[in-house]
Amino acid sequence: MKRSTLSLFLVITLSLFQIGCMQQEKKQDPYKEGDIVTWLLWGEMIIKAEIGERRTHSLENHSKRGESEFYRPHAEHYLGQFPIDYQPKAFDTISKEETLAMPVTPIMPGQALEFNLMLNGSWVQASDRSVVSDQTLDHPDQVKVIVNNYSLGGNTKQSFDNYSMLELDADSTETNNGVTCYRFKGEKGEYNHKKCFGQSENSLISGYEIYIPITKQVPMFVEYRESIYNGVKVNWYADRKNLAQAQAIDAAIWRLLDTWNISSIE
Repeated sequence: MKRSTLSLFLVITLSLFQIGCMQQEKKQDPYKEGDIVTWLLWGEMIIKAEIGERRTHSLENHSKRGESEFYRPHAEHYLGQFPIDYQPKAFDTISKEETLAMPVTPIMPGQALEFNLMLNGSWVQASDRSVVSDQTLDHPDQVKVIVNNYSLGGNTKQSFDNYSMLELDADSTETNNGVTCYRFKGEKGEYNHKKCFGQSENSLISGYEIYIPITKQVPMFVEYRESIYNGVKVNWYADRKNLAQAQAIDAAIWRLLDTWNISSIE
């Protein structure tokens, strides 16, 4: 009887240890720098790329419950952090038939693909601090980029002209480096609260909308909603001091996506 109880105790202990190990493994970034990954995010967006420097996990934006329920690094598709002039390795496109035979990669809602860019020759250890946080940036020269599928139709310029301009003062226009900014109606003085529209150097892109918050420490928020790749929404977050580099950031994002995307479906 004692031997049976001891054996049962050992089995339970071993099982708990294995479960603990499995849970620990689930919380680890499954990729390492230099890995080659292929992610079918949707039919027109199949990413094949060499993984860049990994980011650290931040507990800053997670409660204990959030950490256990919502932190799922295996479901994240973070490519890495790269200098803005990074030239990625290119891979051959694949046929429509090959695409149809591939399993779709499970993705986190609202986080189909993520990567960071670094400006001005700066560098920092990247973290996964949430973009919802006012402190999302790890460095003033960091740009955080998130790519998702978009199916509601229209494009960025149409949305800006038809909706955003309703709340903006058309006579307050200021244009610099391809970006035109407007104050909100009724606001005067040093009230630093603007929306801007940027001209893209990519002929397939209608442009990008920039929101510059009142608080100077809060990153500016940029969004595209475009029909290419069968509908794509791109958001990026950067310090307002780098507003003058918006066109360079725009060009880098589309250059990288075009290189990484190996889908032949148009």
